[in-house]
Amino acid sequence: HTLWAAAPRATGACDIITTLNAVLLQHETERYVTVVLVGLREQDGRWTATICCGDHPLPLLARGGTVAPVGRHGSIVGVFGDVELHDESLDLHGGDVLVLYTDGVTEGRRGGVHCGEDRLADAVARHLAAGAPLADALLADATEYQGGRVADDGAVVTITVG
Repeated sequence: HTLWAAAPRATGACDIITTLNAVLLQHETERYVTVVLVGLREQDGRWTATICCGDHPLPLLARGGTVAPVGRHGSIVGVFGDVELHDESLDLHGGDVLVLYTDGVTEGRRGGVHCGEDRLADAVARHLAAGAPLADALLADATEYQGGRVADDGAVVTITVG
């Protein structure tokens, strides 16, 4: 509910995460979060994404056959009073796909070797070229890589621009 309540007053995605940080610090706990927040805005048929990452893996942008991370790393949320966060704006084009994922997807291991961001980016390109349902295919890859079960949180969200 904190993010939802903070959104109307925010001037950017990072304002919302800064509010979340303040709320978490009010509670005596050792809990913290990593978070990515993407704000989408459509104006005159053009889409813009504003990305803010609080110690979370950067989203991937698939565009024109290439896949690359977008955004900028920021501080972990819920640990320090003064967090360093960055709103990064990105113009989106028809056919672009943003891929947001948890670290359980890339930090999964096989024989002590992490799946990794490069392997994930390659899988995004491969599955998009094959026309596969992307989020399902990426989670299946992560599960298979880890021997049939994801040891940590594993989630993938995709945003496709029409």
